[in-house]
Amino acid sequence: MKTSFPQTQADLQSSQPLERSGDIRVGMIGAGYWGPKLARNFNEIPGSVLKFISDLRPERLQDINRLFPAYVTTPNYETVLEKWMPS
Repeated sequence: MKTSFPQTQADLQSSQPLERSGDIRVGMIGAGYWGPKLARNFNEIPGSVLKFISDLRPERLQDINRLFPAYVTTPNYETVLEKWMPS
């Protein structure tokens, strides 16, 4: 099985853009006990972009919104996948 990797700088630049060069996109599906701790960690890591957090429990999403108002929260995990996964 052969894996295809971008061969040139032009190939890299034509791929889906990130927030900044070198950023790693993270979407959290499920924000249980460790959710706020993981969100804090991703927030503190340079080059990490966490904007979407999904959980079925409204009270957990309220906690996340209170701690990290910049993150988008949703009870629908498909929203995270639609916004972040390349088509």
